[in-house]
Amino acid sequence: MQDQEILDSGQSSEELHLNDQAVTGLSVAAKWAFFLSILGYVMIGLMVLMSIFMLFTALSQLGSGIGILIFVLYMGIAVLYFIPIRLLQLFADGTKTALARNDETAMGEALEKLGKHYRFIGILTIVLMALYGLIFVFSLLKLGGMGM
Repeated sequence: MQDQEILDSGQSSEELHLNDQAVTGLSVAAKWAFFLSILGYVMIGLMVLMSIFMLFTALSQLGSGIGILIFVLYMGIAVLYFIPIRLLQLFADGTKTALARNDETAMGEALEKLGKHYRFIGILTIVLMALYGLIFVFSLLKLGGMGM
């Protein structure tokens, strides 16, 4: 009970109401999020098609393992890319529904999807930056070893 009071101590008991500017901003953001999610799905489709093309190319040239590697890599990227795109689409759809129905619960759920989208993108960015750092360090070590 006391923990809940501590958590709520900085919050107002008043409800949050959206003015016309906030509703317009959310509406515009939802439209752009929907556009970007459709574009993302198209890019995922192209990645899947390219990976299948690389797989068939590798299978037609027996002994070419690079095509299979590229297939697995592209499919992995497509699956990884699907998650934030889906969350973005859920935000767009949820926001449109919430604004049309004036539904605070639906708006909360839509904004939760947007938060998950940005959390995923942030974690992915951190992982990629760490991977780039490791590649950089190993490249320097490899170049340093070649000079000796």
